[in-house]
Amino acid sequence: MQPTKTSASDTTATLPVVTETTLDSVKATMQKQLDGWSKRIANMKSNAEKAKEEAKTALREQVAALEAFEVTAKEHLVKMDAIAADGWHKVKAEIEETWGKLGKSIEAGWAKVTGHEPAKQ
Repeated sequence: MQPTKTSASDTTATLPVVTETTLDSVKATMQKQLDGWSKRIANMKSNAEKAKEEAKTALREQVAALEAFEVTAKEHLVKMDAIAADGWHKVKAEIEETWGKLGKSIEAGWAKVTGHEPAKQ
């Protein structure tokens, strides 16, 4: 798995592909990815405060949108805690699909702000 880059100066980033099969390993991978997203959002928020006034508004709007995705990702991980280990394989594909869509949304928002292409999976 390639790590997700978190710097605003990165020209590309790679979303990790979830290949683990146990609930704990998938949750750990997702938590690591969420931590990376959170760092990027915090960096963007800091940059928004340093930007010129007209850019601040646009950046703040994008930060707000990304923070909403961040909340959704955190809620997703909390829901995974409620899944019994034996029922994990029944919902694994749905969880991974939802997480993938969430990641693409975050990457698209990041690309919109930085002007870089969204990460490829």
